Amino acid sequence: MLKLSYLQEIFPMLNLNRYLKSTSPSDVHNFFDSDPKIAVHNLRALMEMALFITKSNYSTIANFMMLQFTNSYKTSYNMKMRTISEV
Repeated sequence: MLKLSYLQEIFPMLNLNRYLKSTSPSDVHNFFDSDPKIAVHNLRALMEMALFITKSNYSTIANFMMLQFTNSYKTSYNMKMRTISEV
């Protein structure tokens, strides 16, 4: 278990608090402000990911994040959008 503030130290290039608040309901924003403990199952993989992010081009990271965002909402698209995304 690691505190959210420690994860912020590992990923200084990301604003984790802002990201978590922007992707969650406002009811849990105070929880993020309390610097909660986060379960990390593979610290080595997390550290390697941080290293990868620091060495990657910003446009590559942005493209990956947009792809993840799009995929997360894929199930809520209407039938026409599903057809377009499969092309």
